[in-house]
Amino acid sequence: MEAFDNVVRDDHPELTRSWRAALLAAGQELSPEPPLAEFLERAERDLSAIPFDPAAGTGLGSKLAEAGLRHSAVPVVSAPVVCALAEQLGAIGHAQVAAYTSALGQGHQRAVADAGGIRAARLQLLFDKSAAAIALGDTEGRILEANQSLADMIGVPVETLTGISVYDFAHPDNHAQLRRLLYEELIPAGKGTVSLRQRLLRADGTIGWMNVGITYAEGSTADDPDYLIAIGADVTDQYQHQLELHRQGRHDPLTGLPNRRHLIETIERSSGTAADGDLAGLCFLDLDRFKQINDRWGHHIGDRVLSAVADRLRADRHEHGDSMIARIGGDEFVALIPPPTTPETVTAISRRLAEVFAEPVTVDGLTLRITASIGAVATPIARSDAETLLATADAGLYSAKSNRPIAETTVHTRGATEPRPASPPDGKALRNTTAEQPPFGTSLSIDGQKPDPERSSFVAGTSHSVAREFTPDIDASTNGIARPTP
Repeated sequence: MEAFDNVVRDDHPELTRSWRAALLAAGQELSPEPPLAEFLERAERDLSAIPFDPAAGTGLGSKLAEAGLRHSAVPVVSAPVVCALAEQLGAIGHAQVAAYTSALGQGHQRAVADAGGIRAARLQLLFDKSAAAIALGDTEGRILEANQSLADMIGVPVETLTGISVYDFAHPDNHAQLRRLLYEELIPAGKGTVSLRQRLLRADGTIGWMNVGITYAEGSTADDPDYLIAIGADVTDQYQHQLELHRQGRHDPLTGLPNRRHLIETIERSSGTAADGDLAGLCFLDLDRFKQINDRWGHHIGDRVLSAVADRLRADRHEHGDSMIARIGGDEFVALIPPPTTPETVTAISRRLAEVFAEPVTVDGLTLRITASIGAVATPIARSDAETLLATADAGLYSAKSNRPIAETTVHTRGATEPRPASPPDGKALRNTTAEQPPFGTSLSIDGQKPDPERSSFVAGTSHSVAREFTPDIDASTNGIARPTP
């Protein structure tokens, strides 16, 4: 047999084919394909050596194991091939061939054992030193082995994890999901992997988050039980970062109040859970002539005013339950009164919102008298569109700003799906153009002044609306103090 350009020429193709077939018949996988022709070349050198050394067979046996031929039958099926090769060569007798094949078997057995020990040591190193949390458990969820990373993640000594249930450190809110994944999906299937993100109860009382995959593993023998292998990673920092990004995306950076997106999502959640007939309230609030503040004293003063107004609205919110105050535009705020509520409650809250502006706002030595227009609606919310509801309340605000200078509160019926009216030209009041709109239900007055139904008659339908206007103007004296206009 000759080698040319590192390519081994097969001088014994029939022996190579028969050896390959015997290995497959014995159950030895041949992937990747072992270099059998190269092994025959080595055996030919060993058998033809002078003097002959039967111990050289141990080297061939080791090479077979290193090539992945680790089945216990490999020495048995290889011996006839070696004998046939020796017979072709005619160099040594039967006793010498027998000694060589015996050494081959010994070398193979030792190499397989060494490989198994090395592999086991490497796997143990992987288990012990992995940054991933790893646990081996039974199908009841009891931990049989766990590594240091899992212990560090929980904050306990690693030896205390053996024998405990995974439910001991999983958050109670995740128990139902964990049971469903394990006992309705993974274990009945008897194979596969389930993945989940779950909260982790740490020893110090804090809560972390981990991504974990749990794999079903069959026992290696009929007497060996099946196992669950869990591999996880601590994602607490990533989760908290995601929460912060979520919070930033749903809050106004200037005032810290919820923004329009947050408001829309909250309305949509309420819409999906409210019962038929439940009312929600929306109060639109718009600062009057806010542009004059920016133009006269600069945007930095305007930003301080908005922050001060937001602080007052936020503080007042705690006086009337679970309502949300959101900033949805430059000088526009919205109060959401969750269902179930009543028109009377919405009216009372809109009045409280107006009282927020009773005292001037002091910013950088300027005392500014801030006024606002408020438009509100109490409307059925079940299965309603959030944008339509906001447009409904916004319409009340347009009415309030158009009806200056009367201070009034009007409670009446309004359709939840009626579109927002067009902005009145030149600040003129909106007028009713539909003679068949239903009459108002109840009118309340502030300071003894009855509202004129004609002035709010653009509102019609089947739900309730509130429109309010408060009239103090923005002005300033020469010493920088803003006062109401006479």
